[in-house]
Amino acid sequence: MYRYEIQFLGRTKGDYDRHMAAASNTRPKGKMGFKSYYFAGIKGLIVFLEKERDRDAILSAVPRNELVGAWQIGAAA
Repeated sequence: MYRYEIQFLGRTKGDYDRHMAAASNTRPKGKMGFKSYYFAGIKGLIVFLEKERDRDAILSAVPRNELVGAWQIGAAA
């Protein structure tokens, strides 16, 4: 079950691919899922994660100004 959500801010057309690569390159230990969204014609990325450690790794890999936010979405185990 996913417990964390990170939403990236897509400003240009290449941001989605760059954010996807940054998230994947952290090599998460738990499950990771992706969802795309469109805002003002630009594709953005939402990442769903199972482990807090994976969330922290992604947050440190991407500049803070490229994030909309990070939330806990599931109950703590």
